Amino acid sequence: MTVVYACDDNYVKLTAVSAVSLLKHNTGAEIILVGCRLKADAIETIKSRVEKFGGTFRYVDVSTNIDELQAMGACSYVSYAVYSLIFIGELLPDLSGKILYLDCDTLIVDSIAGIFDTNLHGNPLALAPDAAHPAYKRVISLPENKTYYNTGVTLIDLDEWRKRRCTERLMEELKSPHGRNPLGDQDIIVRVLNDEITELDRRWNFLSQYILYGRKERPAIYHFSGN
Repeated sequence: MTVVYACDDNYVKLTAVSAVSLLKHNTGAEIILVGCRLKADAIETIKSRVEKFGGTFRYVDVSTNIDELQAMGACSYVSYAVYSLIFIGELLPDLSGKILYLDCDTLIVDSIAGIFDTNLHGNPLALAPDAAHPAYKRVISLPENKTYYNTGVTLIDLDEWRKRRCTERLMEELKSPHGRNPLGDQDIIVRVLNDEITELDRRWNFLSQYILYGRKERPAIYHFSGN
């Protein structure tokens, strides 16, 4: 089981908490931290927690890729680390098959082994629907009949991702956008890859807004998103 987090120095403690919660329910997971020039002590904070709770750890720097985005003027988000998902295929050239990307504002409360059994039906990724208001689709120029997804929990088939040139296509969209991207990489991924996304069960990405809606699923991953 390989799980990837991306964060900057401001979210190190949150990432460490999420990783520990993951390892308490999923012994021996491999944790890959992706960061943009993270400080050495920040990396060590997460590494020490991961190893203490029985996981394996490695750090991958995404600075070169983020520098390219900044030079394009494409980054519209406070934390550039959130764009790491766009480059996932080339950041991990030694890996193949399924991996899981998690936002750092997640809390894992059960085994997530089942998420890796998800049938992607030949698609490069699987996402759960977002809780955003339907009107948000107009903001990012997504057709009303399409689903708006949340990328905070993303199951990725690296082989299909590379085969379909997902990184290259997302970069092309960044260079010549067909809509606005207030939520950075999420909006871009949802708009460009919408027809190639398999829908995940919401228990794998239980957004905090769902609590307000009274949903009754038994979550495996809580995602504290939005206000």
